[in-house]
Amino acid sequence: MNDYDVVIVGGGVAGCSTALALRRRGAASVALLHTPVPESIRTGETLQPQARRWLEALGVGRDVPRVPSLSAQGVCSAWGGDTLAYDDHLFGLHGKGFLLDRAAFDRYLMDQARSAGVEVIDTAFRAQRLEGEGPWRIRTGEGAGIGGRFLVDATGKRATVARGLGIPRIRFDDLQAVYTLWRGQPEAFPRHTLIESVENGWCYAVALPDDRFVVAVFSDKALVRGLALGRLDRFLEFVGRTAHVGPLLRGAPECLGSRIAAADSSVLETAGSERGWLAAGDAASAYDPLSSAGIAKAMEDGVRAADAIFDWLGGASGAIDAYCKRIQVAFEHYLKQRAYYYGLERRWRRSTFWASRQEWIGLHPDCVVCSRRESESRLPDRILSSGELGRIRAVCGHGGLRAHEVVRQYQGQSPRRYPDWRVIQAIGFLVATGHVAAHGPCEHGTFQRHAVPAPVGSPPMR
Repeated sequence: MNDYDVVIVGGGVAGCSTALALRRRGAASVALLHTPVPESIRTGETLQPQARRWLEALGVGRDVPRVPSLSAQGVCSAWGGDTLAYDDHLFGLHGKGFLLDRAAFDRYLMDQARSAGVEVIDTAFRAQRLEGEGPWRIRTGEGAGIGGRFLVDATGKRATVARGLGIPRIRFDDLQAVYTLWRGQPEAFPRHTLIESVENGWCYAVALPDDRFVVAVFSDKALVRGLALGRLDRFLEFVGRTAHVGPLLRGAPECLGSRIAAADSSVLETAGSERGWLAAGDAASAYDPLSSAGIAKAMEDGVRAADAIFDWLGGASGAIDAYCKRIQVAFEHYLKQRAYYYGLERRWRRSTFWASRQEWIGLHPDCVVCSRRESESRLPDRILSSGELGRIRAVCGHGGLRAHEVVRQYQGQSPRRYPDWRVIQAIGFLVATGHVAAHGPCEHGTFQRHAVPAPVGSPPMR
């Protein structure tokens, strides 16, 4: 069995970034378990200008000259109205961004990791029950054994390692992306990312290198299924009703392929442990694509994860706990930004898609809530883990308590301190799903919507 200081599972941006940063910090031996897959349509092609600092931190330079790319000029969006608003990178502090060939960018980072001395092992890692702490003993898909003092989960939203450790993944919505790749180069917005909101979600279009472009629709899973958006004809019908994205598909360009992918906002209940593991990138926390944070966030997570791991390997206590705290604080800040930007669109108040993202807090503090006797089914991991939702339902009891009393009692009993707004959201979810009954005032009350100030006229999240 080969033993390493650090074993990283997942060869995407987060995994390669963690490996590169560890080698730059001086970690002696790093293994990267990577599952080779055939080339397919890759989502997430925008590298924001502020990502340059993380490229530099990884030692790969401020630019990516070896990867096919276009200069990203900025964002134009029809959000909250039909008129396009522009936000050009020209007026920013960080210079231009990039529109990448994503598969080529991932290969580039992998090559950089190999050059830095990372041992890349092409093997499958299947979900397996892991012991609660290291040193870790991992069995590969081929049956070989690999050992490591520290284990990193960089497997994306699947969070395969965390799942093997029994760590809940908590979702906040059911967003899905229907992603299509086309041959051609639309003239209307050649270097701007185009975003347009519609009644049942929002649409996205951007040009790519090699005379290609992407058009995507984002909606809730149930709406994607109900509207049959996985069918190309229904997808074209949906996009054809838009004012700005639809015209890009006129003239019957060649469709090179499509895929449906999860795009929900989700986070692990805990992103690591001082016992010798952590998660990075989407495995730790996944943001709505509206944030355009995917690649830059994965690189930042990798750099910060490497710092924490290197300190842990050196015997420092608290490094992993501090990393986990940073993941949680950043995610809570992101949720407030998400609520702010979705709240800017007020044209479709009856749409289930928009209502679910704009009702930040919908319970009056004096609303009486009580557990339904007939509702004893297992709770999902939503807003909080199923275990925490069960504790809230138990606090509500069958006699009923006012919502603010439930919050106070739950916070007094919980070993983990969650923000009050998140506990209120969890109670609202229990009411909406029928696990808890509500009586009395349920309109917006003392608990007001949290929002993050944004520049006047700014487009959706960046």
